Amino acid sequence: ATIDGMDLEAELRTPNKERGRSALRVLMDTAKSTATDFLVPIQLEQALQRKTETRPDPYLFWRKFATEEKFLLKGLELEYQGEKKLGAFQDLGRAYGIPDYESLLGPAQANNARTKLPAEFPRPDMTRLADIPPSDRGAWKHSPTRHLYHALRLLHDGADVERAMKHVVDAIDFQNIRPRLIVILTYLRGVTVYLPHWGDYRDSVESLAIGIENYRS
Repeated sequence: ATIDGMDLEAELRTPNKERGRSALRVLMDTAKSTATDFLVPIQLEQALQRKTETRPDPYLFWRKFATEEKFLLKGLELEYQGEKKLGAFQDLGRAYGIPDYESLLGPAQANNARTKLPAEFPRPDMTRLADIPPSDRGAWKHSPTRHLYHALRLLHDGADVERAMKHVVDAIDFQNIRPRLIVILTYLRGVTVYLPHWGDYRDSVESLAIGIENYRS
C-alpha cells in the first residue's frame, strides 16, 4: 500500500503527464539503472581482466559509463551475436532509458539494425577538458567512448596517429583514465572482429590502441 511513506494507490492513479519526477518515478528509474549496471558485455569483462593489473569489479567499472556509452557497447555485443532486429535495439534503448536511442543507430530498419560506425557520428563537442565543468564531464558528449570513436574516424579518414592521439589527450582526462581507454579499445577489437561493416576500422582500432598504450606526454 505504501513505499517509504508514499501512498502507492494515489501515485498510480495520477496520470503520467501530471506525475512528473514523482517518488515512484525516481524509484523506478533507480531500479532500472541498478539493473542495467549488471548488463556488462562478456567480452568487456574479459578485456578488463586481461588489460588491468588490479582486476577491478566489472560492475563498478561498467557503472562509470554514460548510458549512451553502455547502449553503444552493449549494442555491439548484440551485433557480434548476429542480432539485426530493430526490436532488440529498441528494448536496449528502453532499458537504458534513452529516449533518442535511434541517434546511436546506423540503419534502423526492422531486420537490418546496428549501432553507428565512428564515421556516422557528427563532429563531437570539441571543448577542451579543462574548460568543461566537473559536473558535466560524465555526459555522453564528453565521454571516453564518444571521443575514441571520433579518433577512429580521424584515422579512418586519413589522419595520422599523432593527430588522433592529440584529440583524445585534449578532450578527456587521459592520464587518469588511460587504462579504461585501453579496455574499451580491446573490447572493440574483439567484438567487431566478425562484423563486416567494421572491416575498414580494424587497423585504426589497432593503431589507436598502440598509440594510447605507448603515449608519452
